[in-house]
Amino acid sequence: MSNQDSISLGFRPDIQGLRALAVLMVLVFHVFPSAYPGGYIGVDIFFVISGYLISSGLLKQQASEQGISLLGFYERRIRRLMPAATLVLVFGAIGTLLFLPQMRWLDTAYQLLASAFYVENWYLYVQSVDYLQADTPAGPFQHYWSLSIEEQFYIGWPMLVMLGGAFLARGSKASRVTIGGLFFLTFAVSLAASIIVTVKSQPMAYFMTWTRVWELALGGLAAVIGPRLLVPYLLRIPLMWSSLAVIIVCGYIFTGASAFPGYIALFPTLATVILLLCGGGRGALTTDGLMSNAVSRYIGDISYSLYLWHWPLVVFALAMFGKDFSLLQGGSIIGLAIVFSALTKPFIEDVFRQRVEGGSIWRVIWLFIVCILLSLAAAAALYLPAKKAIFQAENRIIVLDKYPGAAILMEVGAVVPELEPEDPVFIPELIRARNSYPDIYTRKCHVPRLEVDPIACEFLPPKGTSERDFTVMLVGDSHAGHWVPAIQTIAAERGWTLITHTKSSCAYLAAPLNGYPECTVWNEAVQRDMIMRKPDLVFTSMVTNHAAAGAVGQPDNQERLARGLIGGLMPLLDMGTPVILMHGTPRMGVSITQCLAENEGNPAACSVSREKAMGHGGAVSIAAALEPRLSLVDLTDALCGPELCAPIVGNVVVYRDQHHITTAYMATLKPYLEAEIDAILPGRDAE
Repeated sequence: MSNQDSISLGFRPDIQGLRALAVLMVLVFHVFPSAYPGGYIGVDIFFVISGYLISSGLLKQQASEQGISLLGFYERRIRRLMPAATLVLVFGAIGTLLFLPQMRWLDTAYQLLASAFYVENWYLYVQSVDYLQADTPAGPFQHYWSLSIEEQFYIGWPMLVMLGGAFLARGSKASRVTIGGLFFLTFAVSLAASIIVTVKSQPMAYFMTWTRVWELALGGLAAVIGPRLLVPYLLRIPLMWSSLAVIIVCGYIFTGASAFPGYIALFPTLATVILLLCGGGRGALTTDGLMSNAVSRYIGDISYSLYLWHWPLVVFALAMFGKDFSLLQGGSIIGLAIVFSALTKPFIEDVFRQRVEGGSIWRVIWLFIVCILLSLAAAAALYLPAKKAIFQAENRIIVLDKYPGAAILMEVGAVVPELEPEDPVFIPELIRARNSYPDIYTRKCHVPRLEVDPIACEFLPPKGTSERDFTVMLVGDSHAGHWVPAIQTIAAERGWTLITHTKSSCAYLAAPLNGYPECTVWNEAVQRDMIMRKPDLVFTSMVTNHAAAGAVGQPDNQERLARGLIGGLMPLLDMGTPVILMHGTPRMGVSITQCLAENEGNPAACSVSREKAMGHGGAVSIAAALEPRLSLVDLTDALCGPELCAPIVGNVVVYRDQHHITTAYMATLKPYLEAEIDAILPGRDAE
């Protein structure tokens, strides 16, 4: 049977089966990620199907006497999508209050609002490139990013169809060719952007509408050519089975490390197009039989609700059971998602998707308003208590003597003070700990990854201090940056001027890092600025996992990093400027704030062996050994005990994430850093 005949059949049960395949791929990927690491391509299959079905409907309307009704189109989208989506948002807010720690409520409230207004993809992109938020745990509404892209697509797509046929006879060949040309132009431009941006910024390519719309436009192209494409039955058989195989194999071979979407997304999306163009017939040997059976059709029928429900259940189960699900736990999550979806489909989706006979447009307007109000109320239920807790933590009077921090490790005989019942068990409290970062971030001096222009942060001595003609500069990545609070305090007390240059994931090196040309450009500009300023003292440090370009193996990598560090500092050393290298700090492997929240009352569960936390490379130490004019300061003993690196030391949380030191703990490191400075710069104390 030709495709033209199959289009005339109207309902396509094979498309329901394709939807079932897509949602099951996503479901298995989220529940058992190691078993099916590329299952995320199910979303891309959905994009193509949505583009195909929406475009098919629009083309049919455009060819009719009535033409396309924008009001009717948007009304159907509201009735079809918003009620179920709002139900899951409200459920997710309740689940967040019950299962997630309070420190996650505020971000979840923001994500709920972003999802309700279909801009979650933009929110996640901003979060992914925000260095301070990049490791935020996945929230229960994160999966709404794909729904957001689809809704943004729905806003402009009917207008594109109307534009294509505006000056031509309805349904004419010229009209269809013009519309197809606009679809192809959208596809080509967006695909080119996706390929280019994936190399530069994968989060942008993954979440932004303009780098994803090509997949929906590809479905639209299939809708344009489908009715006029005749695929012989004997050719359809190998095409359909091979396309199905491509989709399944991509789910196995793609991983989180794949350069996706980019050009590799063409493999599953083109395979989906082939199944759409060749399917819908009655051929016994095609994939239609597999895709059209009762089970496939049913899963396809509930696929929208199943997509909505599964991810909040996964997030809440992760909060209860941990990272890896057993077969029983994972199966229970999938089963529960199917049950919820089976109830949502008839009692929510089907009830609202059909317009009441004789009903006015005001019914839909009120439905929209009610959905928005419910979402706002759900977000407020998370936002208000979280903001109240933050306000209380910020205004709580703290007796600092009860929170000695590093003194417990560094001073013989020191004991952890006893706390009163009204005292916080540690500072900063978890609701604030993630935001315990240096002023370089709030002052917007820390340069993002894709930027190349240095932004100097200048900390002048406070008024009333005895200013000295002494300038300290700190340069490097975020691991140089987290020393700023201690150095800032020392500089303020001594009347020194502190100037910082820091950039995300960019150590101060005269050597390129793998895939990071922006770092090289920034470093060259920073070196020029330092030579011009002629500082009296320079600090630098680096995270231990940088990858030097051309390195083979970890020893060679650390050697290249060390020599690059020396090369960058050599002009300063030749000027006689003292340079202090700060030894690398522990890498804990898990988000400490999240771990403490999940193990309330048992912080020892978040401890890591000193050997594991510190065993990630020693380029700074190698550089100090190779160049005697460099001074190495190692405060590991002020961070870790002989065997363990604990998440809380002296009633102070040490880390705000996996490896950055909180400003609260850095304040307790200040006297020990100051002693090291005095040993390196005799005569520069506070006399």
